[in-house]
Amino acid sequence: MNCRNCGSVVNENERFCRECGAAVEINSPKMNRNNSNYSGTNGVLVAVIAIAMVVIVALVAFIIFGNQEKTEPSRQEVEVAEEAMEEAIEDFDYVFPESDSTYMTKADLAGKSMEEIALIRNEIYARHGYIFTTSPYKEYFGEKSWYKPSKNFDESDFNAYEKANVELIIEYEKEKGSRTNSEANQSYSNDYIFPSSNSRYMTTGDLVGRSKSELALIRNEIYARRGYIFTTSPYKEYFNAKSWYTPDKNFSDSKFNKYERANIELIKEYENGGYTSSQSSYSGNSGYVFYGSNTGYMTRSDLVGRSKSEVALIRNEIYARRGYIFTTSPYKEYFNAKSWYIPNKNFSESMFNKYEKANKDLIISYEIEKGWR
Repeated sequence: MNCRNCGSVVNENERFCRECGAAVEINSPKMNRNNSNYSGTNGVLVAVIAIAMVVIVALVAFIIFGNQEKTEPSRQEVEVAEEAMEEAIEDFDYVFPESDSTYMTKADLAGKSMEEIALIRNEIYARHGYIFTTSPYKEYFGEKSWYKPSKNFDESDFNAYEKANVELIIEYEKEKGSRTNSEANQSYSNDYIFPSSNSRYMTTGDLVGRSKSELALIRNEIYARRGYIFTTSPYKEYFNAKSWYTPDKNFSDSKFNKYERANIELIKEYENGGYTSSQSSYSGNSGYVFYGSNTGYMTRSDLVGRSKSEVALIRNEIYARRGYIFTTSPYKEYFNAKSWYIPNKNFSESMFNKYEKANKDLIISYEIEKGWR
């Protein structure tokens, strides 16, 4: 191999020419396409990565030759260049590198095959160490340098972008009538009755149609996540058979997060007959459609999959908490039936706390995006 700058012979494992100090071109590893149904990396992504590589090489050259008094790059300059190169190569090794740092849109999915879309979704799980047991994902992710299998995988570790993107992809797949090649969601969900009971607020829609024993199992599953030790059947045998269940002698209710606490109360009230069989509508007086809208920030994933009317009800519930006086149906009758609803002639949006303001704006933005406003 010869240096492109001065023509001197350089070894294949050398990053810089010994004679002139110029950076030696390094061939980027190609993504393995044999272990999955993925048909190829998006052309735009390849172009972006290629440009990034050129910029990095140019930056290295500038660092080396920018100061004419230097004849050799410093160790620090070499390390900076190597780190930049490694980051570019790692990004190239993802199907969708930004799935953990930006909110995806359906435009990001349009034109991709269903196999590729399933791969993007499973890639989000792989980032957090989900252990794949079937082909093609077991082999595909097993060859990725960034993939670190973890027995402690937990979907609650997903950040806001990842949660929203998984929900968006699932919604898109449902629209297209495809849920194939989706091991992460199927296997993980099959191991839990309700996988997201620790990462989002449940609604009555999640409970309608379930048997009494299944409701009890969902409620006890929340306790099992935190290591509650069961001493009676069927829960003792059921949860002891789960790979994720780790009994904890120091179990305490204080370990529950805000979602788990709210979901336990929701399930208990539903079990006690506080609701009708109509999805997301209460027959009792104390229920909320979205219990935590005034105590935590909602995400887009909290809205995905809900009907237009349910989303509007969640938004108006924020107003109802502060006493907004409704004059039209169905909200007038609906909220007047709630024991917690107290009409306030002095209502003002300035009464909203930071969570309510943010959640109201999020819901309105979602409604506009869906064409409902």
